[in-house]
Amino acid sequence: LDPDLVIGLSGVHEGLRSAVEGFAPLWLAEPATWEESVGYLRALGALTGRVEQATAAEGAFRDRLADAVATARETGRADRTVVLMY
Repeated sequence: LDPDLVIGLSGVHEGLRSAVEGFAPLWLAEPATWEESVGYLRALGALTGRVEQATAAEGAFRDRLADAVATARETGRADRTVVLMY
C-alpha cells in the first residue's frame, strides 16, 4: 500500500506514529461528541475533494438521528442514559 494519509484515533493509534509517518502522514481524530464527528466528516470531505458526498452523508446521519430521537420520545425512552463505546 502507498497511502497519501492514514487516519487514526487519538488514544488508540499514537503508538504507531513513528512507523506510519515513515510512509504517510498520520491524522489523529479525537471526536468526543457526534457533532465533532460530523466536523471530521466535513474536514475529510474537503480534504479529499468530496464535499458533496460528505454533505450527503451528514444529511443522512442527521435524518437517522432525528428519527431515533422521535422514536425515543414516542416510546418513552428519551430519558434513558446511553453509554456508547467502540
